[in-house]
Amino acid sequence: MTRTTLYFALATSLLCGCSEGTNNKQADPPAQDTAKSPTVQPDGHHVVPLRNGGEMEGMIRDGKRHGLWVSRFPNGVLRSRTKYVQGVEEGPVEVFHANSLTYYKGQHLHGIPVGEWVFTDSTGNELKRVLYDNTGKVISK
Repeated sequence: MTRTTLYFALATSLLCGCSEGTNNKQADPPAQDTAKSPTVQPDGHHVVPLRNGGEMEGMIRDGKRHGLWVSRFPNGVLRSRTKYVQGVEEGPVEVFHANSLTYYKGQHLHGIPVGEWVFTDSTGNELKRVLYDNTGKVISK
């Protein structure tokens, strides 16, 4: 999987979380549902339904995501949480399996994955670690 493909999958899963039926042997985030939304949203708190029955919620400021956004599985269990600054991922991100164990976690800097990202299966066993430099380039897998 190319770095661009991995980054796209990570970014998509940050927006909408990971799927409930993940393959325990797969370390890369699966393709995700995306929430359809108008290009410009009014400021304030938003709850956005997802096609799979879950939802995500957070604040919109100046038409962009800002602050902590969380997504949930259809049963209400936390699926993901990530922070945004002016519509760009910034800071810690954590995505969970349907059983609430961490699927992966890492950091964003200006929308770019940086530092160490750790991926685990649905039983908590570590699958891999990926290290990114400050430009989002994979240093080691």
